[in-house]
Amino acid sequence: MRAAVIALCLLAAAPASALTANDFAYRTVTVDGGNGFALPYRIHVPAACASRRCPLLLFLHGAGETGNNNTAQLGNRANGAFKLAEDAATLGQPVIMAAPQTPEWWGNDNPTAGLADLLDDVQREFGFDPARLYVSGLSMGGGGTIGFLQRYDAVAAAAIPICPAGVVSSAIDRDRLWNTPAWYFHAVNDGTVPVANSRTSVATLRAGGGDPLYTEFATGDHGIWTESYKVAKLAPWMLAQRWRLPMAATGPRVVLTTPTMAPRWYTGAANLTAAGTVPADALPTAIDYTFGALSGAASGTTSFSTASLAIPPNATTLLRLQATGTSYFAGYGGTTTFSRSVRVTHPAPANRAPRVALWLEPVARVGEPLRLRALVDDDEQPQAVAGVTFELIESPLAGSIEVDAADPALAWFTPARTGLYRIEARANDGALTATARASVLVLGVGVPRPAVHAVNGGGSALTVSTGQSFAADSGFTGGATEALTSGVTTLLGTQDDALYRSTRRGAAFSYAVNVPNGRYLVVLHFSEWRWFTAVARGIDVALEGTPLLAGFDLYRWAGLRQALRLGDVATVSDGVLNLAVARSAGASGEARLDGFEILSLAPSDVISRNGFEL
Repeated sequence: MRAAVIALCLLAAAPASALTANDFAYRTVTVDGGNGFALPYRIHVPAACASRRCPLLLFLHGAGETGNNNTAQLGNRANGAFKLAEDAATLGQPVIMAAPQTPEWWGNDNPTAGLADLLDDVQREFGFDPARLYVSGLSMGGGGTIGFLQRYDAVAAAAIPICPAGVVSSAIDRDRLWNTPAWYFHAVNDGTVPVANSRTSVATLRAGGGDPLYTEFATGDHGIWTESYKVAKLAPWMLAQRWRLPMAATGPRVVLTTPTMAPRWYTGAANLTAAGTVPADALPTAIDYTFGALSGAASGTTSFSTASLAIPPNATTLLRLQATGTSYFAGYGGTTTFSRSVRVTHPAPANRAPRVALWLEPVARVGEPLRLRALVDDDEQPQAVAGVTFELIESPLAGSIEVDAADPALAWFTPARTGLYRIEARANDGALTATARASVLVLGVGVPRPAVHAVNGGGSALTVSTGQSFAADSGFTGGATEALTSGVTTLLGTQDDALYRSTRRGAAFSYAVNVPNGRYLVVLHFSEWRWFTAVARGIDVALEGTPLLAGFDLYRWAGLRQALRLGDVATVSDGVLNLAVARSAGASGEARLDGFEILSLAPSDVISRNGFEL
């Protein structure tokens, strides 16, 4: 994968200050079986990205560049977007930049689905850091940025919509998108796309507890994109954001020091006073607050405080401090508003133990980096962020896990030998600990998966991209079937969309598969394309009577339309492998399973356990 970057010379890249369209290679999206268009796109991969995991900047053009010549979208230096990539390189954090071209409106289902296939293509060919996907677009592409987030809501680390021909306005979108960092730009006198689009979107996200930045120019009309991308604070802000982490406090920001620096505060107090700071270079002119039904102006600007505010009892109330400062471009005038929100809960409930799942591809190739993602659900007490640790507990070769410096719930591991690896993730909230384990079978290059049996849950027989054959749904007891047949049918994170467009669902169902006695890696395939809210669906899974998943909240972990695979080991001694799936207690949605594979394992390939050679 990395060698491909070098071999294509993509790119003996030009200096960041001289990025041109000639630095972008030509590609066409490979459709993975869904409804996505085979979009033409251009891609720039800096030479430095051959040896490091770089972020990906996905740029969506405006209506004037619609077509299929695969050149127009880069005109006028991608209407200024090259500046973002250049500034990132100057900051020592080069980004891969992909610029697709659509033959029709970005907001339509088919072009948006094509973007998911594009991301899968780029990941396979070049590799990028999936925790740092940044999406930006202007005008029609700004609306396309919003449309992508609406359809694939748990993918982007940050969004930059510029004068977007689209809007976030529904309660559903508010509750799904408020925690995705975003910086909007618009001009009051935009004669093409009304400024109300950005104002409504920002207001909706803030009402949900989000803190999007919003630069509103006083003039500039519709074509503000070049100056927007030139804002010096934009690239550092973008690069600081990470998937599923609270918006990083950089650039224009409100730093809250009292009553807490955390996103949630539990208290039994009757009143609070909010205080904090705003960087002087944001040129703040006012700090306003809202707290439930209360609102007003704080005292001070670069250093501020509020009056004592009564805390509503027996409730969770949103406290927001909002600053007004410079637009960063005197030529257009205007302001930037930015905020800091805290959920205040009175009184503090009993501490709940964190829940954790370990997202790890169950089958990999030797020498290829594996991403380990600990998915943690916690009540943010007694400490605001649960600590996460990883441990390689069984492996054919002792090794080390590289934890991401910016996100301790993300780690990487490169297996140097074939065999079975078992990894444990632990989440500790300062008082209570939860653990999760996952297994990965590492194969040699070109070695086929040692499949004994595979089933397409709720669907017909099919053969997937690896050559693996999945039998039609069989061997089950209980449950019903459901299929995704309309709207956006493209899944992110897979080349085999058809496998995830059918599912077996129900309050409880099970599978029994006849297999020879022995050890197996069971790979479970999941996706969510119905429930849009967390906690709606909770799934319990047991292999051979041993719990594998408990309260697995599929939407919370993977979001909408993203394929997810989990695997663990089962030992069969009676000639039948038993897989039980059930709805978790308290969940409203039924449990579901899109498919599963049973892969044979050697009698024993573990020579290292808990760090000790056996």
